[in-house]
Amino acid sequence: QDGGIVEFFRIENKDNGPVIVSQTQMEEHHDSILTLGVTCDGKSALTGAADMCIKAWDITSSLVKRDLSPAHSGQVTSIDPHPTHPEVFVSAAMDGNVLLWDLRCPNPASCIYRDFGVRPESVLWIDGGSGVETGFGRIVVGTVGGNVALRDSAKYTHDLASIDLLKRPIFRMATNPYKTNQVAVCGNDSKVIVIDIEGEDMKIKYENDSHSDFVRGLAWKEQNQLLSCGWDKAVHVHKIS
Repeated sequence: QDGGIVEFFRIENKDNGPVIVSQTQMEEHHDSILTLGVTCDGKSALTGAADMCIKAWDITSSLVKRDLSPAHSGQVTSIDPHPTHPEVFVSAAMDGNVLLWDLRCPNPASCIYRDFGVRPESVLWIDGGSGVETGFGRIVVGTVGGNVALRDSAKYTHDLASIDLLKRPIFRMATNPYKTNQVAVCGNDSKVIVIDIEGEDMKIKYENDSHSDFVRGLAWKEQNQLLSCGWDKAVHVHKIS
């Protein structure tokens, strides 16, 4: 929540169908929570906030089990847990850094992307790697300049590829769970864009301008169906052929 509260819910089956019920509220952040992710094993949640901190939560107990304070020197705007390693995640912040975290290590953070001018705003895994030589896999980074860059966690000194999608900051990205090389992108704009990533090549697959205000949410429902919502109070369904 905007006040720094993390609220846990459970789903209960009632006579008239499933109901979402608030379970508990915990106030551990000191400013607005800007990003949230759940680890691949479903046991932990990760939150990043404007207080520059990242918290790892135990979902069963609703308690913080790891406090990374501060994690960055700027507001934490994006967190994405690794698709196969529950102790690994990436984070982006307004300090211009994207950090790779491995909570199994004594010094868990390493910088894999840095740009103080065109700062990273959003970060997302697109695959999990296949061995030690390939690191933990590839990520895409969305910047305040509207650019999306492709990077490999094992070769983080340069972009493998990049593409200009918007003239405004990238706000959120979502990997298609059925096609992990396909990513939906939105930003401080009314557009919804889907890109395909083949090797080191990124191309626009789909583009839509149905919203009348900034797009703020993206969710894949099916292999070729994407949902988007925005400040225009509208939810649109996109058919990705």
